[in-house]
This record gives sequence, C-alpha cells and structure tokens, in this order.
Amino acid sequence: MNELIKIEIVTPLELLKSKETKMSVLPGSEGELGIMSRHTPLMTLLNRGIIKLFDENNSVTDQIAVDGGVADVSEEGITVLSERAEVLGSNASNKQITVSYTHLTLPTKA
Repeated sequence: MNELIKIEIVTPLELLKSKETKMSVLPGSEGELGIMSRHTPLMTLLNRGIIKLFDENNSVTDQIAVDGGVADVSEEGITVLSERAEVLGSNASNKQITVSYTHLTLPTKA
C-alpha cells in the first residue's frame, strides 16, 4: 500500500513546493509531526525548523527550512503557510542549515 499525500508549502510570495510524498515530518510547536496519507485532520502551529519529505523508499527527498507558520492537514493533503521558507535539498549539510536559519531569522528592532 503506497499511498501518497500531497504537501504544499506556501509563502506570501510564492507556492514554494507542491509535491506528492509518502511522509512529511513537520516541526510542530509540541514536537515533530510525521504525517502520512489518511492522517487525522488537524491544524497546528509550526516552530522554526526543517520540513522533511520522504519518498516510497523512506528516503529524504527534500528539506525545507521554515520560520514557523501554520500547518493544515486534511483529506486533500497538507498545506503549510509560512512567512519565510527556503528549499535546502535532500542532502543539506549542517552548515547550509545554519546559514538558512540565520537568513530566516527576523531582524530585531533597536
């Protein structure tokens, strides 16, 4: 049974990623969430972190850094809304992830 679930990652500027995936791991506010097809519908806040997308072979195909946001899981799929997000690729190094976190960090007011 290789059922896939569609995930869409949306920022105010663009639809960053739209893909069918076996599982998505999201940085939820209460911990990481593993979402597969037929998951119970839910809406949750996301922390700043990495979204990981997996294929049928349980391999990471994409990693996306997000600066928090909201995730909506429904029968139609997963929709992630985030102010800022950046595609890292499947084999992102720790250095690349650190640079992305720095890039995503909102500036503080003086």
